[in-house]
Amino acid sequence: MNLVDALRKWASLAPHKTALIDTISHRRVSFDELLLRVTRLANGLSAAGFSKGDRIAVLSMNSIEYFEV
Repeated sequence: MNLVDALRKWASLAPHKTALIDTISHRRVSFDELLLRVTRLANGLSAAGFSKGDRIAVLSMNSIEYFEV
């Protein structure tokens, strides 16, 4: 099981339960919203030409968006 499998499981078991809280902005993201955002990001990277095994770098502060990546 990888992280996406675990996210899919929780999105099906408790879709509206809070998955992440940004302690600076106090924004909350549910499991179903997180799965949707992660899926959109993966599809966007795929459409941009990235594929499994490619490497990308992320420079970011701790945030919900960082976790999504």
